[in-house]
Amino acid sequence: MRYEYDPDVDALYIHLNPEGKPYDHSFDLDPECCVDYARDGLPIGIELPCVSSGVKLDGLPERERIKWLLSELRVLCYERSDTVSRSRCRDVFNLLSIKGTISGATSQHF
Repeated sequence: MRYEYDPDVDALYIHLNPEGKPYDHSFDLDPECCVDYARDGLPIGIELPCVSSGVKLDGLPERERIKWLLSELRVLCYERSDTVSRSRCRDVFNLLSIKGTISGATSQHF
């Protein structure tokens, strides 16, 4: 799994497709997450804007792998059932000064 972080827009793109299948279409899970798919319906990437505010895991393909990667990057994750709001995640994130950890590496393989 490979990722790219753009600090200018605070967005993380996670490449799920090791075979290099070409992009066919996207589906917005919500305003905070977009999943890219190959023609055969295989998810090939996930765009997560405003990642420093935390990432909602609900509906993500390969959720456990994504959760693991985000924990390695020290990005806060939550689910709809969590009582912690996105704004609270942002407060905690800023308090812990994690952003420097993510912005230090703009592209990595896991």
